[in-house]
Amino acid sequence: MEQTRKMLGRAKRFYSEICDFYEALAKETSSERVRMLLHYMAGHQKYLEEKINEFEKGASQTAMDTWYQAVPDDHLFKFLKELKKTPNMNIDQVVELGLKANKEITDFYRHLTENSELEAAREIFSSLLMKQEEESHNLVRDAHELNDL
Repeated sequence: MEQTRKMLGRAKRFYSEICDFYEALAKETSSERVRMLLHYMAGHQKYLEEKINEFEKGASQTAMDTWYQAVPDDHLFKFLKELKKTPNMNIDQVVELGLKANKEITDFYRHLTENSELEAAREIFSSLLMKQEEESHNLVRDAHELNDL
């Protein structure tokens, strides 16, 4: 069993670690477009981490203290551990990587949304789920625009 605040902490850690991974990849690529995309993706991870901070500040104590019996396993961090730096990735490979990362966190939020007994806690994760899905769409759109330059 874990509380909402611990789940949000997991999500923030995921965003922080994937951001660091994207930044490290950006330093190793020789393609300016891929570097731009990776910096863009890293910036969005920071943005999403900040969104969680905002939710934490605005959430009720009751929502933050809500306990979850059906806790998702640590697939987020398993995913991160399995990431491998591949130098000189192309834009399509970077987008695929970003979409896989987005799917991991989206599945995490979906599980918490579906298993929350308290409406206020469910709203937190539902909002984060919608924001994450929006970011996935933006990634694909913006990567295509970058590829067209």
